[in-house]
Amino acid sequence: MLQRDRPRDVRRTLGQFWTPDPIAELMVRWALHDEPGRFLDPGAGPLTFLRAARRTVGERRVSCVAFELDPDLVRAARAVRPPGACDVRAEDFLSATARFPGLPVVCNPPYSRHHLLRDGVKEALVERTARTFGFRPSRFLGAYGWFLLRALETTGGTSRLCFITPLELLTSRSGLELFRALPEALWPRRVIVFGPEFDAFPGVDATAAISCIDPQAAAAGKRALLVLREWPGVEPLRRWLEARAASPAPTGCGTVLPLELGERPSIVPDAAETSLHRQPLFRCARVVRGVATGANAFFLFDRARRRASGLPAQLFRRVIARARDATRLVLSTADLEALERRGRPTWLLALPRGTVPTGALARWLSAGEQSGLAQRPLLSRRRPWWTTEARDPPPILFTYLSRGDPRFVLNEAGAVALTTFLVLRPLPAPPGVPPADWLACLAAALNTPGTLASLARHGRSYGGATRKIEPRELERIDLPALDELPPPVLRVLARRARSWLGEPAREPRRMAAARWEDELRGELAKLS
Repeated sequence: MLQRDRPRDVRRTLGQFWTPDPIAELMVRWALHDEPGRFLDPGAGPLTFLRAARRTVGERRVSCVAFELDPDLVRAARAVRPPGACDVRAEDFLSATARFPGLPVVCNPPYSRHHLLRDGVKEALVERTARTFGFRPSRFLGAYGWFLLRALETTGGTSRLCFITPLELLTSRSGLELFRALPEALWPRRVIVFGPEFDAFPGVDATAAISCIDPQAAAAGKRALLVLREWPGVEPLRRWLEARAASPAPTGCGTVLPLELGERPSIVPDAAETSLHRQPLFRCARVVRGVATGANAFFLFDRARRRASGLPAQLFRRVIARARDATRLVLSTADLEALERRGRPTWLLALPRGTVPTGALARWLSAGEQSGLAQRPLLSRRRPWWTTEARDPPPILFTYLSRGDPRFVLNEAGAVALTTFLVLRPLPAPPGVPPADWLACLAAALNTPGTLASLARHGRSYGGATRKIEPRELERIDLPALDELPPPVLRVLARRARSWLGEPAREPRRMAAARWEDELRGELAKLS
């Protein structure tokens, strides 16, 4: 019942995403060697894995130890658990002290990012890992990474572990550091990734991956990663997981790719070398994240709220808060004014370090502190807590988490961008090229079909046509080598780019971008 009735936004805050039954069946069958036994479920939720195991292995032949912190789920689990089949423990697995040597583990841990863990919790986990494994993990590790480390610790790292996590655990810097520090036997031997065509977890903005760790068979056969396009059934996938030798994808359901120890895995086949007259983005721009306020409801203002607050106008800066508020490839002051008329927040309370609160500002900050804002995970690290990361407005914005319409936006409004964007800070224009023309050409080149196609080789695809890419990944996409062109040609291209960058309709804009790309290729070909 909770799976149906609990709203998605509540589950998202808690990092709760239920495991579909066929996936749960695959995981428990592999972890238990398809035989009777007992297993550990560190994030049990509604006992999905136990129910799957009892259906497939046998009702009286399987039991589990289940940890769950959510009181509603604990009550529901205890109400439906079969007698003697489940030891439900209402406690946080990350701080539990019980040990379960040799017990297989099946887990769908919370999909929670590191900033939702308080500093004291992180420090305790870091110290515990240092004592157990001899290294100190990054504090940027998500909750799912800590669940994996605790599972390895509590079971002794000798039994099978089957975890669903975001693929980020295997691709992020913090995740790679974790696995490089662990013994090779504890690196996943097989990984199943749910590709962009296979929306196995609707509403989850993450590429889900099943990591299968088998310390007893770590040296047997080659490690591999399977990117699924469609579900072939539990049994074909179980046989692929058990195979000692390298084997193709079951019934052509996906693509098998190499999984190298300590290396960032790719979920797309190797692309051809960058062609002539193309270059990586880092040669012409640097990419960083947008501003994190730590409390948007406190720091963002619409027109009415700004007037009612009594705060001085000089404390505010223009802001663009959501990717869907930037629908065109150019963000203008008129766009922000239109958003303002619709009641959208377009002002950021930007308080640099050294600000002396007086009058209305002192009262506003006092109200925020009384409401507990100063204790929030991000704000508690700032001194003082209300200091805002209001950097200089970036020239170009990128909607890095986008559903089918990634776009690079020329920021003519000079707005500060929040973390729903990655921001590009271009290097200086080539000699003889006006900065405005250089920005127009760069924004246009980034929005051409060839450049947008490069995103798939460096970012991550989620279900439902959603793509996400991190700053360093974005810097590696390739685009036309604009700086090879003479200044007069760039000025002409810039003028033609401006004719379509502001086009509000998506299809005409795409067609114009393709025509502009053809013209650009023609100019570059003249250099060969």
